[in-house]
Amino acid sequence: MARLPIVIRLDGISFEEAVTALAGQPGFFVIDGRGAHDWAGRISIISAFPKSSFSMAGGFVTVDGHTTIEQPYTALSRFCSRANSLSIDPYLPFSGGIAGYIGFEGARALRGLAPARGFSRHSQCRLGLYPAAFLFDHAEGTAALVANGDTQREAMERSGLMLDCLHKKSGFSGADMSFSPDDSRWLPDDEGLAKILSNARAWLRSDSIRHVHIVRHRQTPFSTGSFVSQFLEAGMDGTRRAVFTHEGAAYLISSWDALLRIDGRRMRSTISFGPASPQEPSVVGPALREFHRRAKELCPDGVSREDRDDVTSFSGRLGREMAHVDALVGLMPSHFNTGMPYERALEFIDQNEELHRSLYGGAFGTLDSKRLAFSTIQSVQTAADGALCETVGIDLKADMDEGTAMERLGSVFSRPLPRTG
Repeated sequence: MARLPIVIRLDGISFEEAVTALAGQPGFFVIDGRGAHDWAGRISIISAFPKSSFSMAGGFVTVDGHTTIEQPYTALSRFCSRANSLSIDPYLPFSGGIAGYIGFEGARALRGLAPARGFSRHSQCRLGLYPAAFLFDHAEGTAALVANGDTQREAMERSGLMLDCLHKKSGFSGADMSFSPDDSRWLPDDEGLAKILSNARAWLRSDSIRHVHIVRHRQTPFSTGSFVSQFLEAGMDGTRRAVFTHEGAAYLISSWDALLRIDGRRMRSTISFGPASPQEPSVVGPALREFHRRAKELCPDGVSREDRDDVTSFSGRLGREMAHVDALVGLMPSHFNTGMPYERALEFIDQNEELHRSLYGGAFGTLDSKRLAFSTIQSVQTAADGALCETVGIDLKADMDEGTAMERLGSVFSRPLPRTG
């Protein structure tokens, strides 16, 4: 009897063919690792047909189509524990398990904050339990199907379902995506943004907080068609990774740098900074100190630091009683995007951010019983036609002159904004 998981080598199958084969299937997702750094991962993961599903909207949690009365964090922990029954192949980065997206509003709910007003067509949190997946090692030029389950029979059935889609790949026809730039609108609106800025400045001047990140994004209506064909035609620029959301609702561009990567009990948490502007005081030092403090809370036995260009990583061993999901939730909402110290940033978000942030500030990744790897999301766009939902932000620093702040806002948004009182 074969041991689980079952690994079937795929010869002569390209990454594009596998993406095309599963696109449009229930729960489809792909994490495209082409061109990734060796230390950040080089393998793409493609899957569909989740065995179980988890979603969250407005603080309401739905598991397998049924709404639960559990608190979001309790429900998420219970759902993630389902991956513990899957067997692990130590030579594979993913042997089947949890995969999906946790958005900013989902992170708010998991931290116990009240849900924001407003509505987004995208789920705040969408996860699936995937027993089978295609894996493409771009460094070795190899491909394989990994199939798992509670029994060997289930694993065989899952592998048959995936291979059947692959054999029918020539019949796939991706729908064209369309959107209307004329219908785009800023969220929050001018009045709402002005209120947030006013509160932020008062808060910064009255406390020891040195930095907070205020975000405004532009929302553009778009069709529900698949973006896969455009993605395949346009290709990637070699510096970014594509992450398709479930059911092909959109796809996201993420950084190479993982928000959190865990293998066994070892944790690696990464923060990435661009070059500091010569006109502004750098916030890198305070942000790194705060990030280091959070890492030490997750790894009480000690944390080591590694600096590489504009990327700093902290590594350590998780606390004995800490589950992987605890470590993930403990770093979101991402404090280096929203301010510092972490607890005060959460308080500010809870009190001042009343509107839904849509897809901004989330993470996409995988989790099984021994490994976790979630990467931060930078922006949302199409492959061929520019931005669908364009996210922009500014950094407000203590004692910043109001006029300077508004000038920066005006240059970013390319249109005048109301002055705050």
